[in-house]
Amino acid sequence: ADSPWVASRGITYLANVHRLDAPTSGVLLFARTRAALIDLAEQFHHRHPAKAYTALTLGSLPADEVVVDRPIAPSAAHPGRSMIAPSGKPALTRFTVLERFRGYTLVRAEPETGRLHQIRVHLQFIRCSLVGDPQYGPGTPLLLSRIKPDYRMKLEGEKPLIGRAALHAESL
Repeated sequence: ADSPWVASRGITYLANVHRLDAPTSGVLLFARTRAALIDLAEQFHHRHPAKAYTALTLGSLPADEVVVDRPIAPSAAHPGRSMIAPSGKPALTRFTVLERFRGYTLVRAEPETGRLHQIRVHLQFIRCSLVGDPQYGPGTPLLLSRIKPDYRMKLEGEKPLIGRAALHAESL
């Protein structure tokens, strides 16, 4: 059944053109016609759309600009996960440090390919993981008590500032 929002706009066709990993927030692209879907899918196939993500990592990248060009394949040991593997498909991600903090780094990630969990796998490869990512890192959330020296714990305990994988699809 169509929602009132869809019906009020006269939308009769709506298909997602690409996907985001489940814990990732941000920009999604939908096609309103089958012809647009085919055209956009072709553009993605040829890697035309430039994608940019913002990520908060635990630790620090080894340089202000890092390019990871390592093939990615499904993990046989962990179904639903990916890993760096010589037999995998080509994968390239450009990382740029936006700001460094004590114990954390704000990063811009620009994947040139679209492999499953690519940014997360490539960050793991350079020994940085996303804040709050239990699949490719320790899953450590961002807590105010870790960044504010005079933090006073409330009786009900501390809730994370960021409790999920800190990855946001910023632009497409």
